Amino acid sequence: MTETCVVVNPAASSGRTQARIESLSRLFPGCEVLVTAHKGHACELAARAAGHGSIRIVAVGGDGTVNEVASAIAGTSTEFAVVPMGSGNDYVRTFGIPLDLEAATRLALHGTAQPVDAGRRADGTWFFNVAGIGFDAFVADRFNRSPLWLRRLGVRTRYYCAVIQAFGRYPYPSAQLSLDGETVTSGRLLLAAVGVCRYYGGGLAVCPDADPADGLFDVVWGEGLRLGEIVALMGSMPSGAHLQHPKVHAARCRCFEIECDHSVPCHMEGEPVASTPFTAECLPGALNLVR
Repeated sequence: MTETCVVVNPAASSGRTQARIESLSRLFPGCEVLVTAHKGHACELAARAAGHGSIRIVAVGGDGTVNEVASAIAGTSTEFAVVPMGSGNDYVRTFGIPLDLEAATRLALHGTAQPVDAGRRADGTWFFNVAGIGFDAFVADRFNRSPLWLRRLGVRTRYYCAVIQAFGRYPYPSAQLSLDGETVTSGRLLLAAVGVCRYYGGGLAVCPDADPADGLFDVVWGEGLRLGEIVALMGSMPSGAHLQHPKVHAARCRCFEIECDHSVPCHMEGEPVASTPFTAECLPGALNLVR
């Protein structure tokens, strides 16, 4: 393996990355470029590259590819870089990593790695951006299953449509949140977002104050919100103004747990995971990110 190894997801950006693999190879001269073939393959390729001596691994794709590659090397000294080519590219927004291909490539090749935090569930799986419990997991499921015609309208439009579709099915459970052992009760939980970083849903700053190098999760939860309030809050999320709403709450913690009286789905990086209960810990400096 070469010192820098590049893992490319050809299915990223609705398959448009496939046509750019040859040009990507030219942008990474002297680097081994590995192309994924199925879900989970990026994790396998990254682990193999790190095991064979690659010092830096570059993930080329969206937030799912970021999660797979980072999961393979979190907790090790291997450096991690991102060339964002997904639909949402939410992870890189917190760090100001360029969305422009050539600028992101230059940073991936020549930037300096710095330690950043990561989240790890009780079952050992990792997340590096935002995990969500409740309504936003319903939304993520609808978002991921959007028909082709809706995908063509852009990420934000897809997300708003998914919100409307999910609203009628959500049960509003009673929940107990544990923040470093301190229990908080929510009577009609809409969602709880557990952020290492700030953005999801294509640029919605759900955890606008999250610092990915402070060793803590930013937890934001809302309760009892009606559809009109949800849509209005989504409009205020890019600026972080939703935190001023009286039904929205925020806290910081290193260890987070949640239990609900009705089982509700959870997601990490927009990908479904097991339903509640959900337990996670923030691990300081677990990932060496080139930024």
